[in-house]
Amino acid sequence: MLFYRSILVNSDSRIIAFCGEKKRLSLIHRLSEEISRMQKRVIISSPEFRKLSIIGELIIGKDNSLLLSQLRKEFARHPVIHAGKAVQRDSIIGFNFSDVADLKKRLPEHYYLLYDVSNGSNRIFCDKNQITTWIKHAPWHQLVYYFNILHVDQPLEGFTPNVIQAIRKKFPDARTLSQEILVEYFTNTAWGMGRMFRQNWQTVLFIAGVENIRLENRAIQLARALQEQGVFHIVIGNMESLSVRRVTPENRHSDNNLVDTSSDSE
Repeated sequence: MLFYRSILVNSDSRIIAFCGEKKRLSLIHRLSEEISRMQKRVIISSPEFRKLSIIGELIIGKDNSLLLSQLRKEFARHPVIHAGKAVQRDSIIGFNFSDVADLKKRLPEHYYLLYDVSNGSNRIFCDKNQITTWIKHAPWHQLVYYFNILHVDQPLEGFTPNVIQAIRKKFPDARTLSQEILVEYFTNTAWGMGRMFRQNWQTVLFIAGVENIRLENRAIQLARALQEQGVFHIVIGNMESLSVRRVTPENRHSDNNLVDTSSDSE
């Protein structure tokens, strides 16, 4: 249960959302395996449309009462099930935020919902508008953000135009995604992703791609720098080798270290 124990901040968290790069899907499936071994039941879903490319059982229910009734029957044979509201051509119509908020009230204690909030996309960074929507409507207990350590020190040209523009407003001479820039991007609430790490629901940063000692040291260094700025829940690992560890803050300060600069000029 190494991933479960490392990633869940609170053992009471049963609706866990995931965002970030597409390899987060491997993390979702690994967690589902570990949770099912605990004699729990796991539902995997995502918002709105998702390509019909799942592995395993699929249950469709137009309303949550019908869905839960179907799930109870199917869980007798399969502990992990993909779920949605309808199938349209080659896509599943999944759960929107209001559906998940309703399920949050109805789920039995031994049910978990792993919710791919990025909807199958492969975004390295989360969009500010997307984060604002999550803050307003988020029905989950915890969010896991998947980021690969190999992006550190890569040329900025490899990232999306909106990310490059945001970074160059603050760092006009930047050519690569240095650790200094990344820490600022992750913690700044005005032009970066800082608001995502300051919510009532806990956000865990999963730093992936830790394939050797050099990358492990780099990931730990990044984690320590972020923890100094108030991003405390950080896990490093590698999905290929199924290795994972939680990075414990050396000197944990107040969460107020994350200064809200949302009123600053952009």
